[in-house]
Amino acid sequence: MQRGPLGVCRPDHPAALVLSSTAARMNLDELATRFERAGGVAARRTAERMWTMADEASLIEYAKVVLPLYATPDREPLARVIRRYDVAGHFYRAPDGEIRRFYFRPALARIRCPVLVLSGDDGDLITPPVSAREIALALPSGLARFECLAHCRHGPFRDDPVAVENVLRSFISGVHFASN
Repeated sequence: MQRGPLGVCRPDHPAALVLSSTAARMNLDELATRFERAGGVAARRTAERMWTMADEASLIEYAKVVLPLYATPDREPLARVIRRYDVAGHFYRAPDGEIRRFYFRPALARIRCPVLVLSGDDGDLITPPVSAREIALALPSGLARFECLAHCRHGPFRDDPVAVENVLRSFISGVHFASN
């Protein structure tokens, strides 16, 4: 058998998985309420317009008004992003955008490798710690490690790269990679 990356015998299966700043499901009403609490009615309306229209103008306005409420701007990588508004529209646009119908919680029970579930503290309005905990609790017993980093928002690596690196190193050092 040919060895895969990191000596994994079965490269078609991950030896470990990191889920950072994500959710198994999205509740747009809850999100809109959190956005309104953080940024007022304008933030709520901007988000709702984007979830309805998902066109270039609404996505640009969302990035200006709503995104800063939950994520620390990282201008340098954003300058290199190739924006595909048609793809974003497929994900967000009402009434059948994927954001409205995805629900991955049942599928999490099929995961068979260690999983680090990483979250920022309550400053992450879009995927708050409760979303990360939901993922961790849906994973098979003994596979999940949940880490919620204080003073971090959506994408903790931007807010505290040293803490994230330490958590990742600790997690990876505990994973037993199979080898030939």
